[in-house]
Amino acid sequence: MTKTTPCPLPLTEALAVARDAAVLAGALLRESVHRPVGPEGDHGRNAADTAAEILIRDRVQAAFPDTTFTGEETKPVPGQPGQPEWVVDPHDGTATSAEGTDPSNAPSAPGLST
Repeated sequence: MTKTTPCPLPLTEALAVARDAAVLAGALLRESVHRPVGPEGDHGRNAADTAAEILIRDRVQAAFPDTTFTGEETKPVPGQPGQPEWVVDPHDGTATSAEGTDPSNAPSAPGLST
């Protein structure tokens, strides 16, 4: 039998923070992708990816400062022992977005690991 530990965060609030952060990050990424000259940056790297991750991180850390935040674009922010970890890829599909070959890319909603 696997032992599970209850999440110490209020899950309804955590979901609301994650959802709101993902929506705002998505708007930022859409704006970047739809620039007349295309997204800033080069293949596989987009300045908006980092900006989106920082936006998500700042919102999550403001609401839950004791949690760990690990993102694809920035350095991890360690939290307190026993607290959950947020794991974020702010833009799933950067390379194909930059190439213009796949318009279905999207921000990943922050994931919570306990």
